[in-house]
Formats: sequence, structure tokens, C-alpha cells
Amino acid sequence: MGSSASQFPGNAEPADDFDGWEISVEGFEALDDYLLSDQSPPDCMQLSDLDGFLTGVAIGPELVRPSEWLTVVWGGEEPEFESEEMVLAIVGTILDRFNQILCDVEKGVFQPILWKNPDGTLIGDDWAVGFRTAMSLRPGAWDPMLQSKQVAMALFPIFALTASDEELAEIGVDDVESFAFELAHVIPESVIDIARFWSERRT
Repeated sequence: MGSSASQFPGNAEPADDFDGWEISVEGFEALDDYLLSDQSPPDCMQLSDLDGFLTGVAIGPELVRPSEWLTVVWGGEEPEFESEEMVLAIVGTILDRFNQILCDVEKGVFQPILWKNPDGTLIGDDWAVGFRTAMSLRPGAWDPMLQSKQVAMALFPIFALTASDEELAEIGVDDVESFAFELAHVIPESVIDIARFWSERRT
């Protein structure tokens, strides 16, 4: 699990054909605080794995409705909210981030929410766990990508970030920490490639 510090996505300039989705750092921080609080279900996602999960749902092969995937976010339990305003703030930020991801990949840009070590190095494993959880919602639908050797390489960083040290050793990785650091930096490129693959199949 990552440290308490996280890297929030910047707000890229929107394309001319849509307004884009802008979420303030304060909005992300309020969501982060809620997910860490006693009001949220004990097995709910945290900010980075939530972001990976939302990304996997947003760019994946099939539509998954919020009524289904929000249950996964909360760990199968009902969250507690103090007021209707809190519901709108917390769930609204989650939905806004989902839409922001869709807008960003449409523009060919993406910045994940990743934990950071005290020295500033990025941690991608929680994000990758969230993405793979999204894949598990429609496992068979991902087969066309997994069966294409060339395109499947876009998923390699995500699978490698969730692999055990023993599994990484089998493919010749000696310095797991440095390898994971490098993989975290290629997540944006992988996401764009994955999104492009499924977009082309739908057109």
C-alpha cells in the first residue's frame, strides 16, 4: 500500500469539441478523506486503486453501469453519508473522475492518481490492482486483447505491477523496486493504447 501522499491529475486544456471535466484538488482530497474515514465501508477502495478501477471500467471493452461498479467501489457494503450534500460531493467526484478519464483518453492524454513515496517516487501497484479489478467484471470480454500478442503488451505494465516478486524473477527482473518505478511511469501510455484498441473495435 502506498503512502498517504498522492499525485493528483492536472487539468489539461479541453479539446475544442467538448468542455472537458475539471476536478479541484480539494475535491480529490475530500474524497480521499472520506475513503479513509470510519464512515466509508471497511473494505472500500482507496484513492489510487479507485482511480485504476475507474480507468479500467471507462476504457474497457463493454459498458458497465455505475449501479454495478459503485457496489465494487464500496466493497459490497453501503456507505454512510451525513447529508445529501455529502452524497453529491463524494459520489459526484467519483462520477466526475470517471467522465474526466473518458474525456482525457479521447484527447490522447491521461494522468493516473498514484501514491508517492516520501522521496517522491511513484507507486503504481495499487492503481494496477484497481484496473485488474475492473477487468474482472467482464473477464471474457478482454480476451480479444489478451490474445493479440502485439496489443496485449499494453497490458504488460498493469500485470507486472500486480505480479509477485517470484513471478518477476521468472522473467529476469532482479531489482523489483526500480522495475516498478519504471512501470508506474508508462501507465499513461498503456492506458491510451488500451483505450485506442477498444475504440477501434467499436467503430
